[in-house]
This record gives sequence, structure tokens and C-alpha cells, in this order.
Amino acid sequence: DPTVLVDDGTWYLHVTDKSAAKRPTLGIVIYTSHNGRTWIRTGVTAVGLGNDRAVDGKYIEGCDVRKIGGVFVALYTCCSNDDVWTIGMASSSDPVSVFSKATPNPVFQHGLSGWDGASVAVPLLVNYRADQWVMYYQGSAQRQPADTWDIGATVPAI
Repeated sequence: DPTVLVDDGTWYLHVTDKSAAKRPTLGIVIYTSHNGRTWIRTGVTAVGLGNDRAVDGKYIEGCDVRKIGGVFVALYTCCSNDDVWTIGMASSSDPVSVFSKATPNPVFQHGLSGWDGASVAVPLLVNYRADQWVMYYQGSAQRQPADTWDIGATVPAI
């Protein structure tokens, strides 16, 4: 957080917005630029919070946005009101719009046990080969608040 991409000469910055209490409760907002130095807030929330029972009902943070096959794909950290951390996904054909959340969401959950057995967060997509993506992420064996995190990688079905 934040993530920047350039498409057709325009720079797009997607970042978690914070509340007055400095909590990432407002979702992923969008800024644009024509030079990468001067940014204008668009007023659009690309990914907003879910309802109280949703995987992203408490807050959203740690986003990564990439253009894949003409579609803008956002991966982001979800936190439910039960403090369960997972990774959600949303997409749009327009980088300055409200993204549609994947169904079902989350698209990636913690493991059953081990180093990422309680929480996963902060996804990062890397284009490894022409049509192969690798998602790096943080995982923890602890429920929140976790103080020990490790790094993992997986090949997502995108």
C-alpha cells in the first residue's frame, strides 16, 4: 500500500484510505497523475467495505492493482469483524471506477496450520512469465494482533 501503475500514459495510484482515527476503514481510493509527481484524488472508492458479516466488513488494507488481459485486478487484505485476515479480489475494466468484488470472496485464506495457519495479508502480484503470475503474501500462525509474520508465494488462478 500504495500501488502505482501506468496505463496509456496516465498514472494510477490505488491506496488504502484512513479514517480520522488513522484506521484503514474507508476502503481503497484512487489518485491519478500525468507525471507521477503531482497527484489528484478522484473521489472514487474502488473497493469499499463489505457489510458487518463480510470478510472485509471491518477494514481493507494492503492493496495491489495490476492490469491483466485488459482488466484491472485488485488484491487486498480483508479483515472481518471477527479479526480474521484473508485476501480479497475485485476487478474493473476502468481503473477509475468502483471495482466489482469477486464471488466468492475471499480468494485466498490462511492455511489449516503452520506458518500461515491463522492470517494472510498484503498481497503482491508479480508477472513471472508472459501469462503466469505469482502472488507473494504475508502469513502468520497467530490470530490478530499478530507480531510474527513470514513471506509466502503461490500461483493464483487469475
